[in-house]
This record gives sequence, structure tokens and C-alpha cells, in this order.
Amino acid sequence: AAKAYILKTFGKEFYPSKPNVFGAKANAQDAHEAIRPTMLELPPKVVASYLSSDELKLYTLIWNRFLASQMAPQKSETVSIHFHVDEYTLKASGNRVLFKGFTEVYEDAKKEDDHILPALEEGQAIMPISMDGIQHFTQPPSRYSEAGLIKVLEEQGIGRPSTYAATIDTILKRNYVERKDKQFIPTDLGFAVVEFLTTHFEKFINTKFTASMEEDLDHIAQGTNFYEAVIHSFYDSFEKELYTAESAEKIELEAEKSGILCEKCGHDMVYKLGPYGKYLACSNFPDCRNIKSITVSTGVTCPKCKSHEILERKSKRGRVFYGCEGYPSCDFTMWDKPIDKTCPVCGSLMAEKVYKNGNKKEFCSNPDCETRPKRKPRTKKEDKE
Repeated sequence: AAKAYILKTFGKEFYPSKPNVFGAKANAQDAHEAIRPTMLELPPKVVASYLSSDELKLYTLIWNRFLASQMAPQKSETVSIHFHVDEYTLKASGNRVLFKGFTEVYEDAKKEDDHILPALEEGQAIMPISMDGIQHFTQPPSRYSEAGLIKVLEEQGIGRPSTYAATIDTILKRNYVERKDKQFIPTDLGFAVVEFLTTHFEKFINTKFTASMEEDLDHIAQGTNFYEAVIHSFYDSFEKELYTAESAEKIELEAEKSGILCEKCGHDMVYKLGPYGKYLACSNFPDCRNIKSITVSTGVTCPKCKSHEILERKSKRGRVFYGCEGYPSCDFTMWDKPIDKTCPVCGSLMAEKVYKNGNKKEFCSNPDCETRPKRKPRTKKEDKE
């Protein structure tokens, strides 16, 4: 079906000489089939009027990805252009697309940092439109996002797709990391735990051991190995290291000063780590038991009670949200960061979304505002289901 559709719609050059066949990843358990469209004759634009906005986005993603997976590869060439300006030579490097291939359908496959150069001829005079002087500094590796961390787990053969969500949930709940701007930032507790484990359990706290254990579990499931032998081999060495670790010196995390004085006794307030993240506590404990939650003001007045500010808060799972300072008397909350502007159409509070590339997008926080994309109403059949 895919071959016939590609040949009819795009032409024979868009179909590979041999059908594309993809092998399973090393850590895939093959418990689930891939999601495929049942009728390629129903492209997204044909069924758009029958689906809600979210349904259409999901169907488009599945339809495009499947079709692209059966198409010919993109062909491109790496090009370097040298511009001669007086005694100076400027160089630009990038790609020139010779044949679009599967990117004719799956536009998301193009990388954001691809530099597509126009077709030029040798000796052609180029008139600069503008000139910008940009200074670059060497940047450290970026912190892991959830998607980036899962990608590394896959590459290292750690865990299974069914365990990734639970793993991330665990490191958040135990306060080993904090989530900020969709990135994971290790806490002092996280650093201390890693230092202790790598010191006393070096053999087990490494990616090779974890991947090896995953293989052993697969062999047990397939009946090619016995769990007794695997457990016995593991505990022989683990028991010795566990005994050594139990007698190790306890790690005391140094309290971090906040620069804030306790309003009850005048001593320094320090940062403490609780079940729901950091909070402020008096350093004069137990004589003074004053504690305070850590709040970050947005400088935006609550649109519901109009008497308190909206503060940045954290949920039990570490996700940042924004709520009224007057809680519980005012229960206003929102997920997106509020800004001190009102919607010109409905007068509601405006919000801001910041993307990975630093770009910002302002939008109305009112989901019913006519400036927001409308979701198609559910049918009676959908409601029954």
C-alpha cells in the first residue's frame, strides 16, 4: 500500500530500490507493534474536518512518519563557499539539497542547525544585505531535558521504554534533581548520593553493569539462563561492598545560607531539603522552629482576587506552576508563566512560553479567547466511547 501511494503521489524516484526494513533496537522487547495508518488514501488534509486539533496533530505525525519511513533518502552535498573581499577571504559552509526524498513529507526530520546554501556560480558577485559582528564563546554541554536523558538511556542500553518514566519520576521525588525550564539540575543531595555510590559501589554504578544486567534479565525471560545463577553471581560481590558501605562515615550536607534573617530570633535562615523540595529554616533549630517556603515573585497581580501577587511554585512532582500569594483564600493557578499584560481581545492575563532556542511567544491565558486555536467539539459517538 505504501509503495503504490508513493509511486502514484510522488513518482518512482521517491521510492527506494529496495523496501526499507528497520531492525529493532538492542533494548527493545518487541512487546508492541508500531502505530501505522490503516488507509494511506486518507491523508491529514482529507480528514482534518473530522478531527479535533489535538487528534489532527497526532494523526499527521503518525501518517507523515510512516510514509517517510518507506520513502527514498534525501540526497545533499556539503558545500563550502569562499568570498574574496579585498585581501580578506570569508568562508561559509553548509548543505545543498539535490533531492528531497522523504523530507518531502516529513519536514520535522530537518535539523534546526542545518545550513542550506543557495545555488551560486564561481565568480558570481554577491552584494551583502547586512553585516553583523558576533562574538562566540565555548559553551559547556547543555543540561539534560527529559527527552535528552531518555535518548542517553536508550544509547547506553539502560532500562526499557516501560521504565523510563518511573526512573525520571524517582530522581525527582527523591530530590536528586530539580526541573527548571524543562532541564534537570542536580541538587546537593544528588551530588552527595552519586559521590557515595561511586565510591562504595564502583562496580555496580556504571552503565556497563546496568546494560549487562538488562541482558541477563532478557536471557532469564527467554529461558536461556537461570535466575538463581544470576542472583548468586551478583550477591557474591555485592554483599562485601554493602558491608563496607554500611560502616562508612555518614555524609553531612552543609547548610546553605540564604542571606535572610529569621524574623522570630534574628539568626540566619538556611536552605533545607524536604519531601517537596527546598524550604527555609532557622539555623537556631531546635530553639527556633521557624520555617518558610521559598517563593519567587512574578511581579504580576492575581487577576482573580486583584490583591495579591502571582508566585512561582512547585508541585509535588517538581513541576513549576504559578499560583496566587493569597492561597488558600484565592485558588488561582496556571501552568504557563504570566506576564504583566492583558489580552487586547478578551482582557485576560497574558502568558509567555520560552522555547529552547531562546525565542519567546506571548499568548492569552484564557483558553476560550478567540485568539487561541479552537478545538473541534466532540461528537456524541466519541462521548459514548
